[in-house]
Amino acid sequence: MRQRTRTAIALGAVAALGLGTTAALVGSASADTIPKTALGLSSNGKSLKTFSLTTGAQVKALGGVSGLAGDTTLIGIDQRPSNHKFYGVGNAGGIYTISSSTGAAVKVSQLSVALNGTHFGVDFNPAADRLRIVSNTGQSLRHDVSMAAPATAVDGTLNYPVGNPPTPGPTTTGITGAAYTNNDAFSVTSTGTTLFDLDTTLDRVAQQVPANSGTLVVSGPFGGGVGPISGFDIVTTVSSNGTATGNVGFATLRPTSGGLGGLYKVDLLSGDVTKVAGFNHDVADLAIPQP
Repeated sequence: MRQRTRTAIALGAVAALGLGTTAALVGSASADTIPKTALGLSSNGKSLKTFSLTTGAQVKALGGVSGLAGDTTLIGIDQRPSNHKFYGVGNAGGIYTISSSTGAAVKVSQLSVALNGTHFGVDFNPAADRLRIVSNTGQSLRHDVSMAAPATAVDGTLNYPVGNPPTPGPTTTGITGAAYTNNDAFSVTSTGTTLFDLDTTLDRVAQQVPANSGTLVVSGPFGGGVGPISGFDIVTTVSSNGTATGNVGFATLRPTSGGLGGLYKVDLLSGDVTKVAGFNHDVADLAIPQP
């Protein structure tokens, strides 16, 4: 995909929103501190694998997801910073812990609100320890996975504000990936966090701030021709006391023209993407082990 130049708009939006801490940490993770592999979910939501974050090659096929109860597929996966376990969200709202060595799923919670959409982003807020689910219909949910059947919070519909002063704009229908920065839940002094989204209809990275409001602020474009089958996660590197020192975005993207797509690094402030590797196997979503 065609690269774009970093714009003052992205940096100005961060400054205006008071995100200086996040801005200072974006993109500063060194290559030797980034995990070597990630957990990958197939496009049909039925199988898992591990793959290399440097070559994109499959490392281990885990086979079909077992243990789903009331769900037939997974719509997204992530690692929970507070306990370092992998979780998956089922198409009927079941929440599962996932074994990264066998693909076995154990149901631990259930959404009380029906999912609305065909493509979703799933990520844990490391500060609040809540699971965020967004979709390509503008849905934004917040869920406490530590309880078997809590009330799922329905947050503000995703939108880009319009006017001056800004007011909520039309519902955004292109958000298909979501990831939080600063996954340092175990640190002595944990930092704040910012939610970034992938908009694969308008081909851009956006900040969802405040996350519960659904308000989107553009970071920048990543180029055209990206389809809705996508995955997004952010790797956080930490200091000796566990505090976040850097954040780097990774995305699995597929072109609208078809094919298996590839793995990309994402500049969170400009929206620029850099191809890491092409895929010769099916990966639609990814969950990267956090420190």
